[in-house]
Amino acid sequence: MKQLTKIVALIAAILFAGSPSAFAVTTSTPATSITATVDQVLALSIAIREETSPGPPPVFGPVVTVMNHGTLVRSNDASGNPNALRGKAFHVFLGTNTSGRPYTITSSMNAMMSGATPLPRALGVTPIQATTGGTSPTSIGGTLASPQDAVGTGKLLYTSTAAGPSGVIELVYGLSGGNADLSLPFPGWQPVPPGQASGTYSSTITFTLTA
Repeated sequence: MKQLTKIVALIAAILFAGSPSAFAVTTSTPATSITATVDQVLALSIAIREETSPGPPPVFGPVVTVMNHGTLVRSNDASGNPNALRGKAFHVFLGTNTSGRPYTITSSMNAMMSGATPLPRALGVTPIQATTGGTSPTSIGGTLASPQDAVGTGKLLYTSTAAGPSGVIELVYGLSGGNADLSLPFPGWQPVPPGQASGTYSSTITFTLTA
């Protein structure tokens, strides 16, 4: 029996030694480089939509290029006294891309004027969210500014995280007649009185992305 086992082991050893893999050798090419370049960008896009119903969720009209409040709305309180005039609400969507650099968004706007007559400071801006955008947006973090007067130079609206993620910053611009609870919509708010001089009041606003 031992002799048979030795014979079987010897045959197996001979077969293994004769197989191609028994003494296989390998060789490799030199390492081959694979490269790709991503350019550095600093991009800011804008889309504006009128809020036609506050919701929730809010309902929007089509994309527009101007925030046209039209003729301001007149209304009376429960005692029949005229309220401050009010306009519409517009959502401004700012798309950002800084190639991963931390950034801020600011705005600059002069007072709305009709000739030499200014409109009281009733137009406010409220940053409401910073997301990835798209159909299933998620937060990108960062710091949203508090509601504030839209008029001013270099108004800070948003500060990103250190990672500087691309995203969509959503702002709401409202020409308010005041809050229902009698609180101010933002510090320094001024109502547009019922006796405001007639005319078309206008200004421009510029948004700046700084990385």
